Amino acid sequence: MPDISETTPAALDAELSAARTETVAVSEADYAESLRMAEEIGKVKMAQAISSGLSLSVIRWFSSMRESGAYRGKLLIGPDGKTFRPSVFEELCRGMGFSYRTVAENLQNFAALGERCLSEAQELGLKVRDLRKVRKALKDAPEETKEEVFAALRGAKDSSEDLKTALDVVCAQLTAAKTETKKLAVQAEKLKKAEEDLRKDYDARGQVMEAQAAKYDELNEKYIRATSPHPSDREAQKLLRNQTAREELDKKCGDALLAVAQLAAYGAAMLADEELEEDTLSYVHQRISLAVKSMAAAILDNGIDIDLSAEFSVDFGDEGEAADDGTDNR
Repeated sequence: MPDISETTPAALDAELSAARTETVAVSEADYAESLRMAEEIGKVKMAQAISSGLSLSVIRWFSSMRESGAYRGKLLIGPDGKTFRPSVFEELCRGMGFSYRTVAENLQNFAALGERCLSEAQELGLKVRDLRKVRKALKDAPEETKEEVFAALRGAKDSSEDLKTALDVVCAQLTAAKTETKKLAVQAEKLKKAEEDLRKDYDARGQVMEAQAAKYDELNEKYIRATSPHPSDREAQKLLRNQTAREELDKKCGDALLAVAQLAAYGAAMLADEELEEDTLSYVHQRISLAVKSMAAAILDNGIDIDLSAEFSVDFGDEGEAADDGTDNR
């Protein structure tokens, strides 16, 4: 054992540096060896996957690596036994012996179809082109539709030609259904837009009508105020109407009195005419008396309250007695 007291500081530093280097080298070597041992089984599985496409377990692993990014900066061992440190997903794919396009294609199938349908597709022996066609046809399709499609494919799996025909028919039907669905969706959107436009137009028309109605009410109120007389004007109109009615009544009464005076004067002239016979003179009394009675009846019938008995109390006597006495009524 060397005497440490006789060792120089420079020698100690050199020995420490060599020890560190050896330790790091041993640690990295041990780590790489452990990775190699851990990946031996993986290498076998990878070899099988390369010959027949990616298995579901490998696809799941790539999917988890892409989502988590746990591969970045890690020391990994590829199928060729070489170590590598991927920083991006493409480097991981190449390092594990696959092209990025192949892995991306399988990941798209895994995301679109799901693990169960993808497993069934692999069991049916569907190729990359077939899987791409199925994936496109079943994009965003519900699980019920996927189950129906693979049920139809399972029914034709005994013959490659039947399987190809079933695949073409099913995919064509799904594509046509999607096209029709999109068309209906566009029509529905147009109808919705038309409904919204009609509703907006209806609301706008309603607002215009409300505004017009309000304007009409305002103008009508102004018109009523402008044409309606003031209370003082109404009173003046009332007084004027009463005055006019009285004046009109006075005029008609004057006309009637004048007509009666003319009638009386004409009757008196007939009574004074010596050439008129007794029958004619008697007729003067009868006719004028009848006219007066008719006028009195007309006045009373129209609701005019006049006591005619107080004004006409002259007793003309019995016309028969007057004739017997030879009285001259003239």
